[in-house]
Amino acid sequence: MKRPEIREYEDKCTQNYAPACITSCPMHVDVKTMIRYIEKDDFTGAVNCFQKNIPFPRIVSRICDHPCQLVCKREEIGGSILISKLERACIEFGELKKKKIKPIKKTNKKIAIVGGGLSGLTAALFLYEKGYQVTVFEKEGKLGGRIRSRVKDGLLSEELMDADFKLLDDTDIQLRCNCQITDIEEQLGEIFDGIYDSRSKDLLIESGYGEDSIIQKICDGRSSAISLDRQIKGVSLTEGRENEVAYKTELYVNIGQIEPRATTVTPRLLDGLTEAEAIKEAERCIQCECMECVKQCKFLETEGSYPKKYVREIANNVNIMMGIRKSKNMVNSCTLCGLCGEICPNGLNMADVCMSGKVGLAEKNHMPEAIHDFPVNDMLFANSNYFKLLRHQVGMEESKYIFFPGCQLGALAPTHVLKAYQFLTENLRGGVGLYLGCCGAPAAWSGRVDLFNQTSEEVKDNWEKAGKPIVITACATCTKMFSEQIEGIQIESLWEIYDSCGAEIQGPIANTHPVITVHDACTARHDPNVHKAVRSLLKKKGYRIEEMKYSRDMTKCCSFGGLVSFTNTSLAKEMTDTRAMESDKDFVVYCAMCKERFTKEAKSSRHILDLIYDEPYKSGERDHKYIISYSKRHENRIMLKRKLLKEIWGEEMEREKEPYEDINIKLTDEIERIMDDRLILVSDIKKVIYHAEDTGSKIWNPNNNHYTAKFQPGVITYWVEYSIEGDVYTIYKAYSHRLEINKKIEENAHRKYRL
Repeated sequence: MKRPEIREYEDKCTQNYAPACITSCPMHVDVKTMIRYIEKDDFTGAVNCFQKNIPFPRIVSRICDHPCQLVCKREEIGGSILISKLERACIEFGELKKKKIKPIKKTNKKIAIVGGGLSGLTAALFLYEKGYQVTVFEKEGKLGGRIRSRVKDGLLSEELMDADFKLLDDTDIQLRCNCQITDIEEQLGEIFDGIYDSRSKDLLIESGYGEDSIIQKICDGRSSAISLDRQIKGVSLTEGRENEVAYKTELYVNIGQIEPRATTVTPRLLDGLTEAEAIKEAERCIQCECMECVKQCKFLETEGSYPKKYVREIANNVNIMMGIRKSKNMVNSCTLCGLCGEICPNGLNMADVCMSGKVGLAEKNHMPEAIHDFPVNDMLFANSNYFKLLRHQVGMEESKYIFFPGCQLGALAPTHVLKAYQFLTENLRGGVGLYLGCCGAPAAWSGRVDLFNQTSEEVKDNWEKAGKPIVITACATCTKMFSEQIEGIQIESLWEIYDSCGAEIQGPIANTHPVITVHDACTARHDPNVHKAVRSLLKKKGYRIEEMKYSRDMTKCCSFGGLVSFTNTSLAKEMTDTRAMESDKDFVVYCAMCKERFTKEAKSSRHILDLIYDEPYKSGERDHKYIISYSKRHENRIMLKRKLLKEIWGEEMEREKEPYEDINIKLTDEIERIMDDRLILVSDIKKVIYHAEDTGSKIWNPNNNHYTAKFQPGVITYWVEYSIEGDVYTIYKAYSHRLEINKKIEENAHRKYRL
């Protein structure tokens, strides 16, 4: 990613912006953290947090005008937090440690501060820390200026003020009380290198809260001191000071789901809170943050931070020359569903960021092919002669339509593909062709741009060869891929066709009230026609739909998107489970992989074609039809192509068998389950055995008469432990890895065991 692109993404995330209570305070007191300490009954932690930005905490806690309280988000749902009272509670119940102020590096420059009020003293402390020799001139006999008059209103006391001003005793700041300056230029001009007249209204930073604002006086002193320091050093007076004083925050805070809660304490003006009251009041704080996308995305939540930080980490990992690229796991854990972009008030879509990261890592050969080897090879299988098929309707030389069911529906429910195609040819005029294959999504989702472009070109060529017909898709991902890659293509979903043709759905769920919920495919997020057609079909048959909060354009991913179910299986399971628990109703889906994911995790769900072509089912009943091994899915595709060719076009499927296919193996159910978990196909096992028997490259264990062999047909090395009885090979263990075996180790192993 280029720097401007990174900055553009980062600027969209508001999470690291401070809440309004902090930004509206001219001194930017971290109110949010302070209140969190109080909530935990840690008043010392709270007061330490408070005094980080406030030089005179006792005074401010009593008479601050608290602009923070005016903008508190809780005001809209129960009334502002009593921040002023909580600051006072910090001082009264926490241990206020004495600050130690030391110059960074002393200089011989002299600064005069005229006026010993809060503004002048704040400037004096700041400039002293910068190393200047500071002298304060105050016309009265005591420091404090006009705030001394506040003693009579009962909020302040002489003791509190004097306690705060003791901070100056440990410094070398010269305090000249009873010293009135009437002519600054004449009295001070030749002696000092810089002068700050805190009595002047012509401040370098304009006051935003009026003449009587205590917190603004302190801010004016700090800001003017910064300006004076910069002026003496000859640097810019304005650069990098945009948010130095109070400003409006960009933080987005959604209070829609927060329960209104009013304060339970009503102290009089001069009264403080008890410890218990302060803690209870602190508990009302909603701890303003955005995190809207993180709250609804297991991937973003699991990473433990928020998008702005993720953007930077991914960009750095793509661009670094050397080092560990930890973001490989991050980009491969995003389903690319785009929900975050819909939720984000500024439209920050982490799918775009993660996809860019994948592509960048793949282009620089930092994304090992083995990570996505299985789904990519599954795609290549679907686009090979095992499954690929392109035909016009029987008896026709051209097609107005062409049906592209997608690779996964053909793998999981091949009979549905056959019946759907028959339905289309019976109900549509102008010829309905058939195109079996894969749209290339696995290549795109793995960042393999060249392979994806190659696949897209092949699809485009076949579409043009068929006469550029209207493409009917049964998969929302195929729809998305084609519409984005093939210019001029016209696409209709199978569900729109069924709805317009009045397709019959099987009877309502047996022995129960037919209430269901629709889980929309995330790749159909921006396809309202599909949303409408699916619901129309269900309603026509009498199903009542109870919508989930996150549906249609706000739907969540089942966890198959982005190949997460292959690259981060534990997170994928958590995503699927979380989505399944969002409704106690049976799911109806229109994506084969959504059906597979939910069924695998024991959520009762039905593909809409199941409702059209299968027998009625009982509510809550798990449909095991979609829980089949990856090897069986390959077999289903081959069977579907063979059946279509024979029953519709009267052709036999012509395919040369590979030598390994004739090997007869015996598997237990447990071994098949392990193979599926480890993404090992039956064909992989057969290849290993064929290679071992053909070359003699195998290890014999005399203790159990088993053989162990390995074979690396691509980037993955497969290992198999087996025994031989006649022409049957019984499999005991199977596993895989992407490490290359050291030749010397292999030779030593061959010497140790008889081959």
